[in-house]
Amino acid sequence: MVGVLFALVSSASFGFNNAAVRRGFLQGTVTQAMYVTVVLGVPLFLIAAWVTGEIFEISGINVRGYIFFIAAGVTHFYAGRYFNYRSIAALGANRSAPIRNMAIPVSIVIAVIVLGEHLTSFMILGIVLIMVGPFIIFESNKPEQNNKYPPSNDMASKNHLNQQIPNTEKKGFVPNQKEGYIFGVLTSIAYGISPILVKSALQQSDLPVLGCLISYISASSVILFSLILPGRLEVLRSMKPAATGWFLVGTVAVFFAQMFRYIALSIAPVTIVSPLQRTSGIFALFFAYFINREAESFSFRVILGIFIAIIGSVILVI
Repeated sequence: MVGVLFALVSSASFGFNNAAVRRGFLQGTVTQAMYVTVVLGVPLFLIAAWVTGEIFEISGINVRGYIFFIAAGVTHFYAGRYFNYRSIAALGANRSAPIRNMAIPVSIVIAVIVLGEHLTSFMILGIVLIMVGPFIIFESNKPEQNNKYPPSNDMASKNHLNQQIPNTEKKGFVPNQKEGYIFGVLTSIAYGISPILVKSALQQSDLPVLGCLISYISASSVILFSLILPGRLEVLRSMKPAATGWFLVGTVAVFFAQMFRYIALSIAPVTIVSPLQRTSGIFALFFAYFINREAESFSFRVILGIFIAIIGSVILVI
């Protein structure tokens, strides 16, 4: 039950992170969000590893454990997070949630085949309900008439860097279905694979906080190395204060989300942790109502999806 609790806390933190970065995308870009949320996560986890004392047990991680932690970091914190942010920017946090839930069958199939974990009929029912809930929330491609903000996807050209994003009452957010679906599917693949890598690493070395630090360092190394690419420094210099603030909030939220995720995976099976984490879309709905009410979609189907996903979570826990 402790693993279930940590998985739900992690899911809620992920939901808040999705709502926060979605707000940041109204004035910023996906690339800017990546630099802030990933790189600044390293000092946060360094402090956490020191507080928990795991930083002094670094010799307890063997070579195999390092390989898995590094692979998990690049897969989840670099590739997966970039794909996720692109999907959120294109569709919104609410609409992108159903696609991200495809990570559940990816994780479970690999867990059953590779880790030898088992499923019961009752667990399958809970997983199906968790997946169905967010799918019900999905809405058609239409502008939100009450939206004050136009979409802010990752930049298509350098001109986008200096473009002032207008704040008008008439413009509505029109989801980019093609881009959102493509990056949503890529997100589900990356997020489906990463729990298996983390679980495999933790089986070698049961140091979840230190492992998350190693994963963050590996992802941050890739991101910092990308600064040599033309225009990347210009991207950072052009970041607006409003976007920076929300990306910093998202950084703290995702720090807690990942820490509790690694701890949950250290004491509970992937087949439990992964489905419960997909309820982050439900938590994101709650936070989005207060943070991004004008930039997201809410309807009766949203409420129905929440209740179905909650029922699925209860069944899975039982």
